[in-house]
Amino acid sequence: MGKIKTVIIIIQLIVIILLLAYIIRLKSQPSPTEEEKIINTLIINDIKEILKLSVLEVNVSDIVESRKEQFVNILSFPVYVGNKEMDLLVRGKMSVGFDLKKMKDDAFLLDKKSKTITVTMPAPELIATDIDYRFMNESKTFWLSIREEERNQIMAFGKSRLYRIARDKRILDKAEFSGVETIQSYLEKLFPGYNVSVIVTARDEK
Repeated sequence: MGKIKTVIIIIQLIVIILLLAYIIRLKSQPSPTEEEKIINTLIINDIKEILKLSVLEVNVSDIVESRKEQFVNILSFPVYVGNKEMDLLVRGKMSVGFDLKKMKDDAFLLDKKSKTITVTMPAPELIATDIDYRFMNESKTFWLSIREEERNQIMAFGKSRLYRIARDKRILDKAEFSGVETIQSYLEKLFPGYNVSVIVTARDEK
């Protein structure tokens, strides 16, 4: 019995020592202070201001041609009356911006122990700020007149073409590079000796 009691006491002592070690470890990893939280908030606000300035613009234009054979029913027979023609000149100023609402509160993480900084920023998005539509070479005859629905369809198609042209110019890549480079340079000057990593979230390709 005496040996059993001794073993139990030893086990209890080991458990107590492990608990004390765990508590000491927790205390050695303090949670962020109010001052650190304020600093993080200020830096995130600065990053947002930088992203507001990292906006690129490009002027694009395109001509959309529409050719459609038109038939009318005469005595239940389709009779060809000509081609319904419509050309659309579409011009636009396309801008790339950052949706700052997508930037989370924990977007800025600073680790003093490893001297590393990690920033997570939203991907740039393509925005059409100003699009102008001009119809040219439009059929005017009765049988070949253009309906409002057809106008809207070709305008929507023209707008999508502008987005595609802007993407082909790699304006999204340029805006992303500019934003990352500016933020990285800003933080490296603010925290000399720290390794800064900027992570960009995946783009929502449309």
